[in-house]
Amino acid sequence: MGAYPVIAFCIAGCSFAPDVPTSAAPPEAVSWPTLLPSEALREVTSGLEARPAALDEETQKLAAQAADLRARAARLGPPVLTPAERQRLAEAAAGR
Repeated sequence: MGAYPVIAFCIAGCSFAPDVPTSAAPPEAVSWPTLLPSEALREVTSGLEARPAALDEETQKLAAQAADLRARAARLGPPVLTPAERQRLAEAAAGR
């Protein structure tokens, strides 16, 4: 039975190697992402400050989702088995 893994490794060693390029592209040939200037980033963040109603609406949506998740977690919290069922299960496991 111990020979089977050795035979499997020997057969796997006889397979052809995949055709993988051995050299990577030079850094000059790679297209790097363009960075935004800091002024453009300030414009993006200032858009939220200019629309406080939208920010409040988003905050309310997130608070509602969090409340729903908390309620769902509370429903999942109580034990599934009653104490009598738990005792029966413990006795059955001990009697194996």
